[in-house]
Amino acid sequence: CVSYSSGGCLDKMARMSRWTGAQTASVGSVLFSSYPLSIFVAKRRSNLLFLLLLVIFCLDLFTALGTMAGLRGVVHESKLARFVVSELRDPTIAVEEHNIRSVGLLYDGCHASGGHNVTRNGNSIVLASSDPVRFTGWYFTTSM
Repeated sequence: CVSYSSGGCLDKMARMSRWTGAQTASVGSVLFSSYPLSIFVAKRRSNLLFLLLLVIFCLDLFTALGTMAGLRGVVHESKLARFVVSELRDPTIAVEEHNIRSVGLLYDGCHASGGHNVTRNGNSIVLASSDPVRFTGWYFTTSM
């Protein structure tokens, strides 16, 4: 079954489904037939199932892409930001002894305006401000 023209592969599958009674055959008999894939494609329920799975896949894909695209350019506003060091490049150093030299908030790639009070406590760094600060991202600098 090579040709997709009239009288080709698709026509052969349609004739085969009529000959074998694929529309009225049970699922078990389709699975154990000589041409299970051809008969499965010819059944109306399988086409509906395939269409439903395709719609679910497309919705899932568009939702994921929309979420990723939606995160760009989102402006946050806060008086308090906390950063927690969870892992270091050198496993011999304790997490509490991190070597973060500076940390701050960014607004469209530039330093966010407003004075920050930086407090270090163990493995966490807290940025506090008396007024809300608008930011779209953050940065940190290490000694390495």
